[in-house]
Amino acid sequence: NSEGMQGGYRQTLIHISLSLVAGHSTATAPIRWSRTARTLATFSTALFGDETARLAATTLEGRPPARSAVPALFAPAAAVEVIRHLAQSLRPPGPAQGFPIGSKLLSIIDDGRLPGGIVSAPFDGEGVPTRRTVVVDHGRFAAMTHDCDSAAASTAKSTGNSRRVSFRESPRRMPSNFFLPPGSDDPADLMAEAARP
Repeated sequence: NSEGMQGGYRQTLIHISLSLVAGHSTATAPIRWSRTARTLATFSTALFGDETARLAATTLEGRPPARSAVPALFAPAAAVEVIRHLAQSLRPPGPAQGFPIGSKLLSIIDDGRLPGGIVSAPFDGEGVPTRRTVVVDHGRFAAMTHDCDSAAASTAKSTGNSRRVSFRESPRRMPSNFFLPPGSDDPADLMAEAARP
């Protein structure tokens, strides 16, 4: 980088993608589903095919619900889309610390050193050591992720969230492993709770 830091590390990524067109007599739906992991052992191709087929069936069978306020339980794939949207919409300086984001059960973490994480690395695109940043803590905004540029503009410190998409591009602020930490409740119990009137 511009301060003379030079470093490197090795990583392997495995990507699998499946596209299909599901249909019945009155409708068709194109489905594309993909997964990325650090090791081949992480994948079950049979399970991946089953997940894709389930997604296709759900797409064909689903109907828009009537508008109302209801409890919602997100499947993992839907939760990924929700937090991806949140990650893309967060711009420095971000909400005030403690600003309510969602349920007190909701926490969101960005961890550049998550074991087995897709983008885990010892340092970011500017040579800053990566770290774990709690972005949402029990439903309230806790901290913004920063690269060197946004940190300087916000009188903060970089959280190691600068990424280089390729060596041809300048680094830019991006999330690393952005995820919801697992809770302790059984999924079946959560479904039962959501179904109660």
